[in-house]
Amino acid sequence: MSKEFEAPHIDTIRACAEVPNAPYLYSASSKFVAETLASLGFEKSKECEQDGNYYSQDQYATYVKIKHGNSPYKLLITTHLDHPFLVLDGKGGGQPLGSIKMNQLMEQEGEVPIKVYANSGEFQGVESVQGYSELGGKGKVIVTKSIDYPKNSHGIWDIEPVNARDGVLYMRNADNAINTAVMLSLIGQLASSAPYGTNVEFIFCNLEEVAQISATAIGLRGRTPYSEVDKNTFVLVLESANIETRHEDDTVLEQIRLQPASYDRGLVLRLNDRDVVYGQQIDQENLLEHALLDALNATGTTYQQTVLSGVCDATAFTLFTDTAHIASLTIPTRYKHNVDEAGRLVHEQLLLRDVYGSFQTINNLIQLAARGDIRHRNDAINNKLKHSSLSATSDKLKLLKNTRLGALAWSEARLRHGVLYPENTAQHVDFFIDSIRSRFF
Repeated sequence: MSKEFEAPHIDTIRACAEVPNAPYLYSASSKFVAETLASLGFEKSKECEQDGNYYSQDQYATYVKIKHGNSPYKLLITTHLDHPFLVLDGKGGGQPLGSIKMNQLMEQEGEVPIKVYANSGEFQGVESVQGYSELGGKGKVIVTKSIDYPKNSHGIWDIEPVNARDGVLYMRNADNAINTAVMLSLIGQLASSAPYGTNVEFIFCNLEEVAQISATAIGLRGRTPYSEVDKNTFVLVLESANIETRHEDDTVLEQIRLQPASYDRGLVLRLNDRDVVYGQQIDQENLLEHALLDALNATGTTYQQTVLSGVCDATAFTLFTDTAHIASLTIPTRYKHNVDEAGRLVHEQLLLRDVYGSFQTINNLIQLAARGDIRHRNDAINNKLKHSSLSATSDKLKLLKNTRLGALAWSEARLRHGVLYPENTAQHVDFFIDSIRSRFF
């Protein structure tokens, strides 16, 4: 690990990696972000058009505004706070949330050790997952109960939160704690030295691992607490993801002369998910892609222009906002969601050089946008992807929207209360109403 990287970032990475962050249970992670912002001198304010440093929180996200002077470009830079883990019902059971290969885990490992944390983040003890079953599309786990942990506790894999050796970072929840750390480090730097013209908002989404629900809600609302998400907004989604290309994408790779994705060829300037090309509903040049290419080249970091087959918040922003300027800066991450090819529980793994390259690139992007210095580049590929087979049909777009709208309707009350399982009669009623509403999508 280079001293240049270690000094400003490693403590932040460790702090982010240690916060329990199962989906829906965002209390601990949002509190951690708020306390960090407060320590940096940010003022909590729901709405503010003035220059300065502000933050706000709701059931969907934490929003951070840094504005100093005027710029023709407004940046939204996003990460998400949750990682696929277990939410426990307090009675010896629970539910895995996010894409977890529980069948493979149980076949290879038998009992799977987990650390248990209360919803608010207090450590409760260590238990084990003894069994897994799936009924009606929902996974259920059987968990030991040697300690008296409460309903809506986090069940977190019992492996070391973070370690680094030989240029590789090993994390229990790199997806997406590493980008949370990158964003907090950037915010800390900008808090005292933002260049004139800076107009950037950082969004820490509470729930991504289930149908990109936070990004869907923000896109539907059409604004953050501080500004509209309009056709002039640049949306940069930070991700830590598997580097996979489907066989059906080979034709597109050949047509556009792209190399398949690789774990050792650097960051991915990502312009598509499995189902959509980013910004495909808007017939406009993706200026964010041009700006990122300039920022990457100015950094000198190794990067890839290629297609990937996963899904991230950029799909939701593509479906529910009116901007064409959407991209993801993705850190290649082996064993995403902690299961390797043999079905064993392992750390997610990424290269330290890519983490530092991401930090430098985003910093350069913010400075370019502050200066209004965005040039047209001939190596941009977003328009070519929009006219390829990767672009979703109108019927597919409608299906993708309805899936997320249904998931959002089902989740609204759960997000308001910050729990998955109802804890009182009023919550039971709220959750039941949401379940009925979700069936209309």
